[in-house]
Amino acid sequence: MPKRRSPNYPALSFPGALKYAEDIYDETQLHKTDRESLARIIGYKGLSGKSLSVLGSLKAYGLLEGSGQQVGLSRDAETILVDPDSSGERTEAIIRCSFAPAIFAQINEDFAGSLPDDQLLRAYLLKKGYSQQAVIRVTEVFKDTFAFIERIDSEEKREEGQYTNFNYKIKNKVRENNEIRDSNIYRSQGSHVPGLPGYTYSEKEIFSYKLEPSGSFRLVVDGDVDIEEVLDILEDLVALKKKELQKKKKPNDK
Repeated sequence: MPKRRSPNYPALSFPGALKYAEDIYDETQLHKTDRESLARIIGYKGLSGKSLSVLGSLKAYGLLEGSGQQVGLSRDAETILVDPDSSGERTEAIIRCSFAPAIFAQINEDFAGSLPDDQLLRAYLLKKGYSQQAVIRVTEVFKDTFAFIERIDSEEKREEGQYTNFNYKIKNKVRENNEIRDSNIYRSQGSHVPGLPGYTYSEKEIFSYKLEPSGSFRLVVDGDVDIEEVLDILEDLVALKKKELQKKKKPNDK
């Protein structure tokens, strides 16, 4: 029986992703560039599984936007990085980005803006289709992100009752845009869109190709994804795999 793949989630917590965003901003500000250049900026030799995971996390939080050769930080990222701590716009951007990943928005909505205890969250994630190992990582990443939000929230001097439920901001942002942000590759099968009752995500086949003698290749995506972005990611992965194959062939070429 094939191993079931867990629904997607960001590999980094929001404060962890923000550190990489700061490195990118110091180098490029909001100028667009290609993924490989971004990978080098954040400390990798080029595109790899790890660097793509980091860039994917930034994209999931809405800190990174664009596709192909035109990828760069978002306006929200700049607001978070350059505005003073007292800025209301900065606080709103932090809350908006922190809960951009679909699973984080779902947890926040289903638990009414409160942090569930570990056992309750574990059961919740298992029912969502996450593996035992993935549950441990999702829990760590979400708790780190939630703690960051609580710390920011407690530092702000607001009127009593304002922004006490983070879910308020998430729902309003979805309704304002009437769309889901750039974290669409992080949506899980069958989950509902926060703030949009009746709207669900589902897998769909982009294309399939028969392979001789009796095999086949299928590209299946989960949710309402940007097809151009999916193809860009595939292009990066193909280029990476070709480099690996070339390195393996070199010793035999002598």
